[in-house]
Amino acid sequence: MKSSIARIDRLNWAKFTIVFVVVNLHVLRNLSLGLYMAMYLPIVIMVTVDYIVHIRTARGRHGAFYVWAAIAVLGFLVTSFVSAPASAAYGLARFLFAAPIYLAFAAYTRNRTDIEHHLQTFVLFFAAVSLSLPIQFLIGPIDWFVASSERAGFERFGSLAGSLTAIGVSVGLYLILASTLPGKWTVPVMIIIAVGPIVSLNKAAVANIAIAIVMIIWVYRRNLGKAALALSTAALGMVALVVIVPEFEQRIQATLISFGLDASTSGIINYDSAADESMISRLTVLPMANFEALSDLTSPFVYLLGGGFGMASTALVPEKAVLAPMAHNQFAELVTVFGFLGGGVLIVVMLSIMFRLWSKARADGTVLFYGVAATYAVFLFNSLFANGTVYQPSGASIFFLCMYLAYAKPETEESRVTRMVSRRSRSFSKGALTHGC
Repeated sequence: MKSSIARIDRLNWAKFTIVFVVVNLHVLRNLSLGLYMAMYLPIVIMVTVDYIVHIRTARGRHGAFYVWAAIAVLGFLVTSFVSAPASAAYGLARFLFAAPIYLAFAAYTRNRTDIEHHLQTFVLFFAAVSLSLPIQFLIGPIDWFVASSERAGFERFGSLAGSLTAIGVSVGLYLILASTLPGKWTVPVMIIIAVGPIVSLNKAAVANIAIAIVMIIWVYRRNLGKAALALSTAALGMVALVVIVPEFEQRIQATLISFGLDASTSGIINYDSAADESMISRLTVLPMANFEALSDLTSPFVYLLGGGFGMASTALVPEKAVLAPMAHNQFAELVTVFGFLGGGVLIVVMLSIMFRLWSKARADGTVLFYGVAATYAVFLFNSLFANGTVYQPSGASIFFLCMYLAYAKPETEESRVTRMVSRRSRSFSKGALTHGC
């Protein structure tokens, strides 16, 4: 009977990993859309069926997810009226593209051990795709990745996780998650996660890594020695990489110059706007331009229901369906896409997740839950300065993780098979299954 439960655990972990990896390998669609959809659609069917079985046999709270999906359908209807059904379908698919990850959490999570396994999947996958950034220094840009760009005279590469912007606002989140997991591989993984975005001249990545360090110290505030050891080891590893690869030093220096470092002795010319100017623009100028575009629409309910997915610029719709400049602010974008009604509801959901995670972290008292709460706090902060955080797969994966943990019941959420096993031997199952998440 013990071996039966172990097989169920391994199967759940394997299924979750398949769902997570396929969703987050969305860049493969640039290589072959047909091949990628041949992988994506079957896993959506699999996890949907398993989720339906789950909700029929186990207790859980999934109302926040249903509200999220319902507002997305509202966006589909509004977009169909304002633009075209094809654009509406495209926007809906992109907005809910990572939703199978929430279904996978609900269907394949029974206890705390499952949560730890799933977080290992998060961290190890992100570390693996982060390697696709520095490896391009050796082989050159990969043509089916997001097109490369230039900053301060240096070439910047896309990655297997998506655009530089996407990985820049996600790197800190995965660093915090990595720090909460046990194992000797944690520090090397943290170095791998951090080095790629830094050498790719990503200001958002540098800021996120700095914030992540602060958050890791806070999470381990009761055991600062462990945090200091991990962070100092990671820092030494980064220094070693700079020494081994001299070009890394130039790239890091070019990134720091964009934060206001004196460039007079480096010879590096910074053509980019200052970091503080960029932040202020994303809080004021860009969101206002996004809101002003609503006045160009003729719908009498435009401020109540929004302008549809076209208000997210090319983030959610093809270029021909774009209605507004990109807001670079997730909260502002939600309001212009779904209106003050729909967007307001989604923002309430986002804030409620933070409140519930914080409450659970205080009640649980472990590094795991404090780490997830800290990760989500950084996620919300990033959402003030970037759009796409709730639907670009690397960020949306974090969002659906936090949504699930925030609203999951404290009791064990058993699968139907495990319930059958427990009926056969209640005394054993009470000892074997822990109550978590």
